[in-house]
Amino acid sequence: MISLLCMVIFISWIAFSDSSYQISLANTPAPHGAEESSGEIGLIVPVKYQQQQLISGKTVSIDLSKNVEKQLDTLWIDFLTDDLAHSQITETPNSLYLVYHDYDTNQETVLVTLGYRINSDNSTSAFLDSFIIPAGDYIQQSGANVLEAWSSPQNNEFNFTYAADYELYQFGAGDTVVSQTTFLGVITPMSKTNKAGK
Repeated sequence: MISLLCMVIFISWIAFSDSSYQISLANTPAPHGAEESSGEIGLIVPVKYQQQQLISGKTVSIDLSKNVEKQLDTLWIDFLTDDLAHSQITETPNSLYLVYHDYDTNQETVLVTLGYRINSDNSTSAFLDSFIIPAGDYIQQSGANVLEAWSSPQNNEFNFTYAADYELYQFGAGDTVVSQTTFLGVITPMSKTNKAGK
């Protein structure tokens, strides 16, 4: 029960500056140690190669022409109240991934998977979805969610892949969020070369 309460508090903490993407529950305080978003996007960490990662959790289609906040609220609540989602053997039990993938510009939709990183498909339940974040070059930012980072003028110099972009949430003691970092796939001269050996 305490864990569920902590997760509900976590949902309320994820309040970003973009009003079209705020996850909150009325009258629920931010968890201890969580900082409110100032509306400024954090410093960009230079392009870095990332290995592929397998994520297991729940996937929904988000209609970008409708209330994104409400759709993401529903995903978080469904995931955080689903015991099966938390029973997975995880590589990183203190980390949750929110992955945006399979963009459809014609339909204005994107699939979003919320879950844990796992070791292999063998540890994925048949009742959960899995998605592989592809290996490649990513920029890293704090203080912004994926949707904010895509539209930030500070990111105009980058060509995004739109293959899989994700938010990584790190938890500390008592299931409090200690950090949130956004990773955006980018096309660079390096990403056109063979990454074998990295």
